Amino acid sequence: MTVRFVFPTNEMIMKNVIRRLEMKGWVRLLNWRKFHWIEDGESLCGKWMYWGQDEAMFDGDITVKKGECAACRKKLDKRMEKI
Repeated sequence: MTVRFVFPTNEMIMKNVIRRLEMKGWVRLLNWRKFHWIEDGESLCGKWMYWGQDEAMFDGDITVKKGECAACRKKLDKRMEKI
């Protein structure tokens, strides 16, 4: 049996990057103590960047209250008031 490696093309890489940047929601990685609101690959509080790691807990719901970053919540609430 032979093993074939498939190297990703530039198009595959760009599709994956775009998909990850389009994610919005509360995310918590294993090394984060709190959930952070991720938008365009960065937390609203500006402390973290997120590129779609598999070990993350992702919750696209806006209603997460327990264990969330207070700075992210304040900025998200201000954005929701403008809408």
